[in-house]
Amino acid sequence: MSSTSEPPPAPLLEVRDLAVGWEGVPVLEAVDFTVAPGEILAVVGESGCGKSTLLRALVGLLPPLAGTVRHHGISYWEAGEEERTALRRRFGVAFQSGALWSSLDLFDNVAMPILRAAPDLDAGELSDLVHLRLALVGLADAARRFPHELSGGMRKRAAIARALALDPALVFLDEPAAGLDPLTGRRLDALLLELRAALGIAFLLVTHELASIWTVADRVLFLDAGSRRPLALGPPAELVRHGPPRVRAFLTREGSFTPPPRAEAVP
Repeated sequence: MSSTSEPPPAPLLEVRDLAVGWEGVPVLEAVDFTVAPGEILAVVGESGCGKSTLLRALVGLLPPLAGTVRHHGISYWEAGEEERTALRRRFGVAFQSGALWSSLDLFDNVAMPILRAAPDLDAGELSDLVHLRLALVGLADAARRFPHELSGGMRKRAAIARALALDPALVFLDEPAAGLDPLTGRRLDALLLELRAALGIAFLLVTHELASIWTVADRVLFLDAGSRRPLALGPPAELVRHGPPRVRAFLTREGSFTPPPRAEAVP
């Protein structure tokens, strides 16, 4: 009796031979990776390696110099504007600054993308959707507070709530733990794992926070500023055992960091 295994799910994001840069000058080339449903991928590397430039190309803010970015199997930069709009509604983005609208309270910050996608939604349905997103990030009681009234950690959570507005399968996070104290950073890491477990969301996070990398990342993409290319891709523990010396040093800080126990994998 033969047994068959299910084929792996199609990637949410597929990047092939990508080059990104400014005014025709590449800062990063030959980038290849995928993000699977429910996966958390950390993009890391020293300053100037192109992390933020890569992120801009992935979320539709900067046309690449070469290569392909596919969301749900569709080439984003080859698609028409209507198709791009539809693709943008299938992923969320939370920028390092939070990019919250300072003149709007949290309810309206989260409501805005929902209303843009579904302008005919009635007030009751909108309220339910917004409060659900805020509850998911632990801000159920802060709907009528403004960004300037929030702590740094709360603003990060609010930005994630807005990124979740349209039920994306993939969320991009730019330095989510930057500027946070270690305890608040650990709570944010726990939130990402909770959202992955509850909703099956995949995350791609640009980060330099070692604790976050070890706590949440299934795989790490290490970018090298010198060669302007990826240097390694794989699970962090695997890269420490078998990766290039520079990657091992980065992930262990020359032995000054002991990796915490890995969170249990989500089925």
